[in-house]
Amino acid sequence: MRRILVIIVTVLLVSTLYSQNKDLQSELVNRPWSKTDTSRSITFSLTFNTDSTFSFFTPTANNGDTVKVNYQIDESVITFPALGDCQVEGKYKFTINGDELIFQVQNDLCEGRKDVVNGTWKLIKTKNE
Repeated sequence: MRRILVIIVTVLLVSTLYSQNKDLQSELVNRPWSKTDTSRSITFSLTFNTDSTFSFFTPTANNGDTVKVNYQIDESVITFPALGDCQVEGKYKFTINGDELIFQVQNDLCEGRKDVVNGTWKLIKTKNE
């Protein structure tokens, strides 16, 4: 009987964590986020897509083009791939609190990406929100 109870509790915990992860992803995906670097007067924007890509825009990169890149999420940690000047992946824990997306660097040797990604991003509200 005790063994069955342990199995049931384990299944409930795993399904709760899975559900929370899906809720977190649904709050992240298909919503535009922005962050302003006041020291350089640059605003970055970021949108995570359902196809495991994200679109990143900065007016100074690629002549103001939007870059679309793959990402991976494992629970509340997002992995950004090696790209451009960043020759290694970067891992960030993320949380969403209302209209704020907060990244905390876990492991990233790329200083440029770390400077941009780490910190608080704001939800860009649409007329429907």
